[in-house]
Amino acid sequence: MIAPAYPIENFSGAEAMAARDARFSFVCSMCEHLHAGKRKLQTNDWAIVYCTGRTCSGPLGGRGYPKYKGPLAGLLSMFCWQCGIPGPAHGITSNVDPGQMLGCCDKHMRLVREGDFSSRPASEPKKQKLCIFGNEVEV
Repeated sequence: MIAPAYPIENFSGAEAMAARDARFSFVCSMCEHLHAGKRKLQTNDWAIVYCTGRTCSGPLGGRGYPKYKGPLAGLLSMFCWQCGIPGPAHGITSNVDPGQMLGCCDKHMRLVREGDFSSRPASEPKKQKLCIFGNEVEV
């Protein structure tokens, strides 16, 4: 993961790295909501920390991190959503969160392409459709 070069107010760079090591995407690891949840649980065990998921998630959940709050706000298209590599080759948008574009590197584009976004329960928002820019492919 690439360490951020900008100030983080409500969590440290070390905490963001710990979240990445625990399984969270680059975007989630840099979100104030995730770190606030961890503090609320009063734990150092990242295995039991979770975030909103159903209302805020990334491409694998068919969303564009609509509730993201943190130092990457307004910059989500400049880094791969999963690994944080700058200058990604692809851009991803969701019909559920229009206007929010996420960056995606070639390596993690496979995750997006292989994801099954049509098998959601009826109780969740309308079916997700991700539009991928950079190579003109829609998923």
